Amino acid sequence: MMEQLILRSSELGDMELLTDDKKTEFKMLSESLDEYGRAYHPLHGHC
Repeated sequence: MMEQLILRSSELGDMELLTDDKKTEFKMLSESLDEYGRAYHPLHGHC
């Protein structure tokens, strides 16, 4: 799952060149990656 999210984010490219719809998708992907990271790779002391 993580790899798929990263791949899709990479495919979207530079945030400044994206349409508003693609910017929304990029933001959602970024939030999903953050949530995944917190759930499966929590930082010490941030659980």
